Amino acid sequence: MKFNTTKMFSTQHNKILFLMIIFLVKAAPETSYGIGRFFNNAYRTKWDSNTLNVTFTLSAIEFIVTSTGLYLISLRNKRKIDKKNTAFLINISFSILIMLLVLFLQIMN
Repeated sequence: MKFNTTKMFSTQHNKILFLMIIFLVKAAPETSYGIGRFFNNAYRTKWDSNTLNVTFTLSAIEFIVTSTGLYLISLRNKRKIDKKNTAFLINISFSILIMLLVLFLQIMN
């Protein structure tokens, strides 16, 4: 029985990437609607720093694990038929992008 470990590895990273996006959306300032303004409800006008910290931690872990996986796969590329896995490069770029975005939002908050 043959297992495709790179496919399983990139699937797990897609789940972590999805979690990072969910936490980033959850940290956004709340929007006020007409009924809320009528009842004078309090809304959060700034980014939630705790949720941004969780997002940054997840993206840092994602970056470390994905770059380790990319390094291990590069050690394995001995044959001409071995291919580079672009999912790792995409995950690394998204994690760097999210880390930079979170740092920018923390500074602007």
